[in-house]
Amino acid sequence: YVTLVTALRYRHCFLEGLQCVDLPRCPPIARAVYQNPTLPFALIQLREYICGLNRGTVQVCCHSNSVIYPTPKPRDKEMLPDTSIISHPNFNLINRNCGLGLTDRIVGGMSALPGEFPWLVALQYEVFGELQYLCGGTLISDSYVLTAAHCIAPAINNSSLKLVSLRLGGYNLSSEEDCFPDNSNDPCLGPPRDYVPSELVVHSGFNPNDKTKFRNDVALIRLQTKVELSEYISPVCLPVPGRLTTKKGILSGLNLTVAGWGMTEHSQMSNVIMKVRVPYLDPEICKYNLRGRLVLKGQLCAGGKPKMNACNGDSGGPLIASILSSSGTNICYQVGIVSIGFGSCISSMPSIYTDVEDFIPWILDHIRD
Repeated sequence: YVTLVTALRYRHCFLEGLQCVDLPRCPPIARAVYQNPTLPFALIQLREYICGLNRGTVQVCCHSNSVIYPTPKPRDKEMLPDTSIISHPNFNLINRNCGLGLTDRIVGGMSALPGEFPWLVALQYEVFGELQYLCGGTLISDSYVLTAAHCIAPAINNSSLKLVSLRLGGYNLSSEEDCFPDNSNDPCLGPPRDYVPSELVVHSGFNPNDKTKFRNDVALIRLQTKVELSEYISPVCLPVPGRLTTKKGILSGLNLTVAGWGMTEHSQMSNVIMKVRVPYLDPEICKYNLRGRLVLKGQLCAGGKPKMNACNGDSGGPLIASILSSSGTNICYQVGIVSIGFGSCISSMPSIYTDVEDFIPWILDHIRD
């Protein structure tokens, strides 16, 4: 996509009243592109408007009256550290040796490598007697997996759909041993580990029949046995005061990462972990690009690039922000949970994610040692 765009000749926004802005900030042009399911035709539409690229996002000449500006971040009491979270009796159960994947071995591309996302979990269900991986999740402690409520609620008291196991340390779901490419000196990871769920906790405010909004789309799975942590199985960090808070606008301008075993652009479930980079979108910009659909409290928005989106099978999986620490190490924080997608899997429409930080108090209230 970016290669095709860079091959086009940029124009200058010479006419009075035009600004060169990121495509999602110009609803009239963005809507025309998003409604076109074919990338080449979308680029033809864009040709006369493109004025540049900004961190991989197409920029277009947009009339000033049509430009959407990000909502100013409030600087009020909610910007202050939430001492109720820090002092919570279960606070020490999360963020232990977290957020460290084997990122220095990753060069790029859509397929991840073994060990890149050691917190990623594949949820296996029994569907009318057949075993299938249908959702994802993330390890947040040695006893709990975080996922979406819409992945768990249908499996409660349902004889035809049952969550039977959770696979940790897996990369290729069709293989019992994951190894690095032939030119790598790294050893194989060894067999993945399957854990049995002992308790399913769905947010009480989640309504499975409200499929267009999916408020409170968050759930926890307690494992029957504690996870033996290793270099290839470890928890993700959660955004909490003192480490990372998304309420300070830190996500603005960032490209985030979605990872999972979701459906590819060829409408097939992937056996190996796939990853995609998606830009964070301000709620106001997202609203216009989703034709007025509001980003509700407890949700955030990301995406807006053709063929770069979360898809079926990614549900419940993580939206990750990689933040450089003071020691120079990249620390991965789960800022979102894959919740709602719009259009097809290759659509350029943004997606809605559960905002993890808004549910930190709920998470702490429902975990135990």
